[in-house]
Order: sequence, then structure tokens, then C-alpha cells
Amino acid sequence: MRRFQWRNNYFSKIAHLTGFPSTGAPNSYNSAGPTSNIDYASHQDLSLAFIQSAVVQNMQIQQQLMAQNMQIQQQLMTQNQALQQLLNTVLKFFEFLFVLSICSFVFHIFMMRTVV
Repeated sequence: MRRFQWRNNYFSKIAHLTGFPSTGAPNSYNSAGPTSNIDYASHQDLSLAFIQSAVVQNMQIQQQLMAQNMQIQQQLMTQNQALQQLLNTVLKFFEFLFVLSICSFVFHIFMMRTVV
């Protein structure tokens, strides 16, 4: 008896989630089981509809996640390119400062020799 009560609750929840009316398979169970082959067929149809709905939802979620993943990947690539350009600019600036400091050093040494 307890096993069939669990089934009634389970199939009532399935009927609620899938939008099917709660009549049919969930209400057809009693302590003796399904009352006819039609009740069993209704139970199978309801179970199949639930599984099909779950598969469709799963596929939709996977497609959404893949689209989000591709969008994020594109953003990361764009950011990576911008960071690479910034890094190259900073590197060129430091190269310029290094060359400028060497020129300044050479100039000071030259000036000290001419003064003495």
C-alpha cells in the first residue's frame, strides 16, 4: 500500500510539472495496482512525456550554456588582444626610457670630459 502511495505522489508531481491533468495514471493506482491496461498506458504516456520534456529542457540549457561560453570566449580573446597591445606599448615606452637614460649618461660623461 505504501509503495503505491509513493507512486501516486510521484506521478502527481510529474503531472504538475508537465502540465498534464492529474487524472489518469496517478489516480488510477490503488493497493491492487492499475485498474486496467488503459491506466497503465496513461502512466507510460505520462512518464514518456515527462522524460521528453526533461530532455528538451536539458538540450535548451546546453545550447544556452554553449552560447554563453562562446560569448565569454570571444570577450576573453578581445581583452587578450587589448592587453597584448597595451603590453607592447608599455614595453616600447620602457625601451625608450632605457635608451634615453643611456644617452643622458653618455652626454654627462662627454660634458665632464670637455669641462676638465
